[in-house]
Amino acid sequence: MIRKDKPIAKIIEILKDYTKLSDQKCELVLGVPFWQKPKDLDNLGVKMYDTTTEKQYLDLLNEVDILVAYYEKHRYYYRTSGVLSDAACCGCYVITSDYPVLRHQVNWPVSVGSTFKTFDEIPSLLDEAISYIREHGQDNQWLWREKRTAEEIATVFSKGNRE
Repeated sequence: MIRKDKPIAKIIEILKDYTKLSDQKCELVLGVPFWQKPKDLDNLGVKMYDTTTEKQYLDLLNEVDILVAYYEKHRYYYRTSGVLSDAACCGCYVITSDYPVLRHQVNWPVSVGSTFKTFDEIPSLLDEAISYIREHGQDNQWLWREKRTAEEIATVFSKGNRE
């Protein structure tokens, strides 16, 4: 969903520049529920997919290789993101804001992505992500999912483990 706590304009510009200037063959796509799509998104020059239904949303996540998400610090510094979890479960490499909980979310129990402190880091993180995907595919995403089942999480809580 398009929400104020998920500003995308700056990220879109960085990603558009990356797809134009990089040697990598990338396609920039944006998933958004069309029923709530602001008209100004039509002027971004980005291929958009309707994610109104759960099936459309999951189909898109299963098709993309890398998800880049930026969250405002005052809203996400101490919370997780459902989109990041969904993306990792669908096999996406995740690049997101470097806040404590989001960092833990993409790095525990294994890394399924990376985090950035400044927007300037995103192009190099994309290069790293593409190299990683070419070398390892979705290996870590499978390991990450195995440790995030209800049974595994219950085990962590029952042990009082605070990794």
